[in-house]
Amino acid sequence: MSYQLSATIVGERELRAAFAKAPALAEQELRKVIGGTAHDLNNRIKSNAPVDKGALRASFHVDKGALRASFHVEGPTGSGLGIEARVGTNLTIPPYPYFQEVGTGIYGPNHAPITPKSKPFLIFKTKDGRWVRTKAVMGTPAKYYVKRAYDETLPKWANDLRSMLQRITAALAQ
Repeated sequence: MSYQLSATIVGERELRAAFAKAPALAEQELRKVIGGTAHDLNNRIKSNAPVDKGALRASFHVDKGALRASFHVEGPTGSGLGIEARVGTNLTIPPYPYFQEVGTGIYGPNHAPITPKSKPFLIFKTKDGRWVRTKAVMGTPAKYYVKRAYDETLPKWANDLRSMLQRITAALAQ
């Protein structure tokens, strides 16, 4: 015994036209979400960044010029759209943003005091103008200002992607 089912799609022409618009609409919506997420991440990094004189905080921006250190916000893997935004810094001071993020000395990745490499002492001037001469310093604790910004941004990004899919679906259903 065999069964045969058939169906007539009412509005087939309109459905095909809506599906033809889908890639362009999806790309446009995804660009909005990724751009918005990049700006949100940038603002959160700036608000979390440690401030001494403000150079680090002021150095972060979204995809302008050569970025010395950057963080990518990309479209879904395999989307083929190649949409991405970069948030980063162009500070030329040796990896200052990185050291603020992960710490230095005993607090950093090496977990060892900072010692002189070619001289018997470290000699440096403190913020209050005093000169210090010492054999080692303990370093600076990690601030994790970028990690915190990423963790704060991630839930909003997921929400924005959900809303984007709802907008695309609603637009295609019209």
